[in-house]
Amino acid sequence: MQSSVENRLKNQHRCVISYRYPANVQHARKVCLTPEVEDELEIESTILVSENPDLDHRDALAICMLKWFKTDLFKWFKQPKNSTPMPGRVTNNGERVEKYKLENGEVLEFIRYNDPVKLIEPSHRTGRCGEFANAFGFLCSVMGFEVRHISAMYEDHVWVELFSEKQNRWIHYDPCENKFDQPLMYELGWGKKLSYVIATSIDLIVDVSGKYSISHDAILASQCMKEIQPNELKTVMKNLNISLKNSLGLRQERIEVLKKRRQEELAEIKKTGLLTKEQVGKDFTGRLNAEASWLLNRGENTKNGLQNQNSSNSKSSSTKSGDVIKIKKSFQYLCSKDKTICDGKMLGSILKKSNVNNNIFRKVEDDWNMAYLCRKEGSETGSFRLTFESQNPVGGLKFENIVSKTYETGAVRIMVASDKECFLVGSKNEGNVKGKVYNFKNSCKKFSIWFVCFDKKFDHGNDVQWQHAQFFRQELGDKLPGFSIKLV
Repeated sequence: MQSSVENRLKNQHRCVISYRYPANVQHARKVCLTPEVEDELEIESTILVSENPDLDHRDALAICMLKWFKTDLFKWFKQPKNSTPMPGRVTNNGERVEKYKLENGEVLEFIRYNDPVKLIEPSHRTGRCGEFANAFGFLCSVMGFEVRHISAMYEDHVWVELFSEKQNRWIHYDPCENKFDQPLMYELGWGKKLSYVIATSIDLIVDVSGKYSISHDAILASQCMKEIQPNELKTVMKNLNISLKNSLGLRQERIEVLKKRRQEELAEIKKTGLLTKEQVGKDFTGRLNAEASWLLNRGENTKNGLQNQNSSNSKSSSTKSGDVIKIKKSFQYLCSKDKTICDGKMLGSILKKSNVNNNIFRKVEDDWNMAYLCRKEGSETGSFRLTFESQNPVGGLKFENIVSKTYETGAVRIMVASDKECFLVGSKNEGNVKGKVYNFKNSCKKFSIWFVCFDKKFDHGNDVQWQHAQFFRQELGDKLPGFSIKLV
């Protein structure tokens, strides 16, 4: 899985670096960014600055390019009316080709070009988010902007960011929607449940997931359910960035600039994770281009009520208590009696000590004489988090026991996270963990343990899938803890 993600990031980087090839730049100025178009954009940006004196001219130019690209240059591709999708194909260049049978029997092919030079040809200039981001990023680079290609890796959407010298930050631009500087629109407007959001520029590849969400806990829980884990992705990006540094021959001055930008960006990302919807205060909207059925298939909730997350009929629930468990040495949970013990002291139910609980409850099966934690009926995913704090630095954790049970397509993930690192406990094949020690690379006084359960193939029509993944399953008469850790 790491190799496939690595290849994907390499492909994104090859695309971004191609924006600066002299032949590509020359071609873009010939067929698209002609002197007449550049003059018009300059005039529009000058007018925009006159109306907004605090706006930097380069930032105004980017805004005008966004509007021009969306309204005058590129068009969104929709499936032809009354057409029937057919099996597609892949070209020798690795480009996907969609095929549609029209009403008159003819077959229409829509080629998903990867080459930005082809995309800006007058005969093409159409596509969906991938083509929009690729072509817009290319033209912005030609105009002298620093460009980052942004990909929601598992949520099927891409866009770009441009670096503002005036504001000293990367600014979000979505050419599909003609929106800029609204990074939270996907989560709060579209209802996307994001996991990994990766930014690829010419000389650096970084994780910017937290920039696009106020629910950093939800992002981490979502990442747990992916085939590649956060620590694995971090290693992939680190190796790629070392390779870029060497292949590009980056000077120390540039490296220092990149480091400073990243530090400042991480500080802003941390602030974003502390925001609430009320503090954000924007009325984001759903997509402007796509049809309702397409949105539903992508799991995007929109303001027109297609899939309202806040619907009274929703079976999803989330609670936060803010509890932090003070720990000196050990922690155990006996699910058979719903008893939690920390350093010999009884704390009550484990879920009451969790400071995040999404759709998890304790199920007692009197007929089977069993008790376990699982997600609530009808919920696609479930998770809860325990946060611990120690007076002394913690070097690692010994998992004396973790009992989990899965059936059919059920899956569980257990992850430990501190401010500086996170790692998976056990394997992706689930199973019990006994006696294994996990060391922190950086000792910490505060850490969290995430428990996530889901089905690899969720079926709304399956009434018992919520029981397919269970934590701490025990007989009601058991006296030994189904979950036990010690600090090391």
